[in-house]
Parts: sequence; structure tokens; C-alpha cells
Amino acid sequence: MKVISGIMVLLFVGSASAKTAVFSEGPKELKVVITEDMAKRELEADSLRKAGKFDEAVEAYRELIELYRDDPNLGPEVRLSLELHYTSKIASCYREKGDYTRALEQYKKILVAGEQIGSRDVVLSALLWMGKLALSLGRYDGVLEEFEGRRDELPGELALLLGDIYRRAGMVQQARRVYLDILQDRLGPRQDGKVVLGCYGVPPEQREILEKKVLEETFDLESGLRKLAEGGNFQAQLLLGELAWERGEYRKALEEFQKAWEISPQDPMLGLQVARTFIELEEDQKALEVLSEVGPLLESPGELLELATAYQLAGAWQETSQTLRRLTLKHPESPEAKEAYLRLQIMERLGR
Repeated sequence: MKVISGIMVLLFVGSASAKTAVFSEGPKELKVVITEDMAKRELEADSLRKAGKFDEAVEAYRELIELYRDDPNLGPEVRLSLELHYTSKIASCYREKGDYTRALEQYKKILVAGEQIGSRDVVLSALLWMGKLALSLGRYDGVLEEFEGRRDELPGELALLLGDIYRRAGMVQQARRVYLDILQDRLGPRQDGKVVLGCYGVPPEQREILEKKVLEETFDLESGLRKLAEGGNFQAQLLLGELAWERGEYRKALEEFQKAWEISPQDPMLGLQVARTFIELEEDQKALEVLSEVGPLLESPGELLELATAYQLAGAWQETSQTLRRLTLKHPESPEAKEAYLRLQIMERLGR
């Protein structure tokens, strides 16, 4: 069983006289028993495609669609899934042949079929190829409308593609708006038009233990934490900062986080949290001073992405770019590197 870009892939298992076609689409799986002859015809069509005989392969796939379409033993869902499977292969033939117009027609059919079976993966895969082909052809009618109708559902890669279509179509302002929206979306959730910053704090399970311990000795959590913090308890001091942050008392949170950083100066994530708090207080220059101090000490993919985000929120685009590139060089295979590549592409398009 395989899935490639959300399009169903056919595998054959079973006896010599019958085969089982296994279709996997996300968490959903369809198994259809087919004859050995049908399995052989599919393999022959695949061989024609691999040999570059695209017209013959297309014809072979179409014959298979017709055969399955007329099979009374198959239910509507199975017939539609099989048609989707072979249509995707026809689209690939046209694409590999360089006949982008016909390839685009096939991906439009796949888009419709994906919506009929309720598969987001199939819809997004079809949109991806439709967008790429529209850019290759320089024709955007129909494709642009499909993207616009799903604007709020598009993942980063497809939203970037929408921006590129706008730009190539001469719709510069719309393209810029899309690029800015994507970049803002990468920073985190928003409330009242403002990015909600994350907070570095005591891990939840350790926080629960600490709070329980303090409340066993006193009814007032903060006074109990304060007593522990004054005795040099790092977690108690950090939690005091968290509590102030959660209440939206950012000036108070800043004081608490700075004290925590004094207790544990070897922890650069504390410095990053101090910088975040300065950003929340709209004191970007102070934030940048802290970031320049702790930035070289941050090493993991997650830490570097957080650092880049902080630089971006502070309006330091050069440092943002440098940090994202540092991430892609040090951790090229990480999920965070993929995110960094996307942000760099958007920044390039925005001239930043």
C-alpha cells in the first residue's frame, strides 16, 4: 500500500487467477478483486508510459476506465476511485509529454472527483499540479478561481503558489497580500489582529508537581513560589513569570523572567523568553539586544526557528533571513528546515 501526493496507487497481491487492487487514500482503504488480465493490462500501460510512449499509455488507461465503469460488480464509490486512479496516470502522461493543456484538463477532473469522495489530500494534490501547470502555460482563468475559493484552506505551499499566480497574472497587490498573510500565519495564532506569542516555561507535568507541593504548604500559590524562588529555586522563579504572562501582566512577567535568567544564565531559552516579553511590550530594540546575545547559543532546529520568529516580530528582517539560512544549513532534513525554506521563499518575493 502506498500514497503519493494524495493520489491512490494500485498494488497487486494474491493468486495467479485473481488480484486484489489496494487503494489507499489517507486513512481510507479500498480493496477490489480484479482479474489477472486486468492487472496485466495495467502493468502494460505502465510500461508504455515508462518507455515514453505516452499516447499509447493514455489510450490503455482510458480503456481500463471504460472497463471498470461498465462493471456491474463494482459499487459507485469503487468505480469513482478507480477512475480517479487512472485519470491521475493519464494526467502524468500528458505532463511528462509536455502537453500541459491536456494535463490541466485531467487535473481538473481529479479535483472534481476528489471533492465527490471527500478527499482533502486528492483535492490539494490536484490543485498543486493545476497551479504549476497554469504558471507553465501562462493561463490562469479557472485555476485562479479554484484557488481563491479555497483560500482559507490552503497549506503554505499552495498559498505561496496562489501568490505566484497573482504575481504572474500582473495582480501585484493581491500577490503581496497573500505573501504577507502566509508569513504572518507562520508566526502563530492571532488574537485581535496580534500574534499570540508562546511562553517558555516549566514543563506541564513538572509544573503540576510544583504547584501541588506549594499548595500543600500554603493556600497562596504565588507567595509559596516566591519563597522558593528567593531560596534559588529556578523552576519556582520561572513559574512566577509564566503566571504573570498568562494574566497579561507583561511588565511583571519581564521582571520574573529576568530573575530566572539570573539564576540560570546558561539557559539561552530564558534569554529568548526575555526577548519575547520585550517584543510583547513593544520594546523591539531591547529585544534585539537580548537576541544578539543568546542567538549564537541556540542550536536545535526548534530553537533556531523560534529565534527567527522573534527576529521577525522585532522587525529585524536581515537577522531573520540569516537565522533561517543557518537553520537550513545545520539541520537540512528537519521539519523546521522545510518551514525555514518556505519563509525564505516568501521573504525573497517580498524583497526582504
